[in-house]
Amino acid sequence: MSSTIASRISKLEKELESLKVELNKENNDQKNKGSKKPKKIDDCESIEQVKKFSVTELKEWLKKKKINVKKVSEKHKEDFVKIVWQEISEEYESDYSNDESGDESGNESDQWEYYYE
Repeated sequence: MSSTIASRISKLEKELESLKVELNKENNDQKNKGSKKPKKIDDCESIEQVKKFSVTELKEWLKKKKINVKKVSEKHKEDFVKIVWQEISEEYESDYSNDESGDESGNESDQWEYYYE
C-alpha cells in the first residue's frame, strides 16, 4: 500500500515540477514581451514602450508633431510619456476606428497643458 502511495506522490511531484517550469517560462515571456525599445516612437504599442525613450527624444518627437511643449517643459518625464502616448493612441484611433471613439479622446485631451502650433 505504501509503495503505491509513494509512486503516486513521486508522479505528482514530477507533474508539479513540469508545471512550474512551464509557468516560469510563460512569466518570462510576458515580462520580456514589451521590454524592447522600438526604433521609433511611432512604433510604440504600449505606454511601457514609450517610457523607454528619454525626455529629449520625447520632446523632439513632440516638436516634430508641432506640439508646443513650453508649458510641459518643467514637468516630469511621466507627463511627457502620457502626452506622447495620448498622441500615438489618438493617431491610431483616427486611422482605425469609427467617429465615436474620436469623441472620447477629445475629452481626454483637455486635461493636458499643451497645444498645437
